[in-house]
Amino acid sequence: MDVVENAIAFDEKSKSALMITMQNITNLDNPNSVAQMKQWLSENGVEMETLGKKEVAKLIKSQDEYDNDSITEALKLRLQLAKSSVKKYKAMQNAVCKDGRAHGMFQFYGANRSGRWAGRLIQLQNLPQNHMSDLAEAREFVRTGDYDTMQLLYDDIPDALSQLIRTAFITRPGYKFVVSDYSAIETRVLAHLAGESWRSKVFAEQKDIYCASASQMFGVPVEIIV
Repeated sequence: MDVVENAIAFDEKSKSALMITMQNITNLDNPNSVAQMKQWLSENGVEMETLGKKEVAKLIKSQDEYDNDSITEALKLRLQLAKSSVKKYKAMQNAVCKDGRAHGMFQFYGANRSGRWAGRLIQLQNLPQNHMSDLAEAREFVRTGDYDTMQLLYDDIPDALSQLIRTAFITRPGYKFVVSDYSAIETRVLAHLAGESWRSKVFAEQKDIYCASASQMFGVPVEIIV
């Protein structure tokens, strides 16, 4: 719970600092406001219909479309502010029992059509992945409440906290966690039951089932542009 509570405190500190920086760049009262942010971008020559994460990330990558460092910085800050990882930590805080553990995380037959197990409370079936090489060190900084070191070593604290979510779970002494995932299990089984052999073939060839499905629906070929 030290990791959980400090992660929540770190997130609040980090987002407060990010908000001040963003206000200084944009001169907006509330840079979190979609309307205000879209207006500011428009005044700086960038028109956006939506400020969704994917659209913002795409615009950051295509920096050739404009020559304004403040826009790039503001958009990067917006992505950091949009990180909702702290919600998982708050869910842990709400779900923890007197024994310091979380119970009742899965419901049998929670999905009434497919009959699969369903995640509840913390939603363990939907945890962010982690790719940090120094995961253990970062976790220790959070566990001990060392915010200054986190701020010094990590440019994106919300992202670091997101990647540390899985490390908040620890086993009883002598036990281990085993993480497994049936890749697209419902889609595969339903394709088999429905006799949609072309879908089974897509999986067998390790191709993109979403692209293949759209291609089949609209009668157009799959073209992946990198």
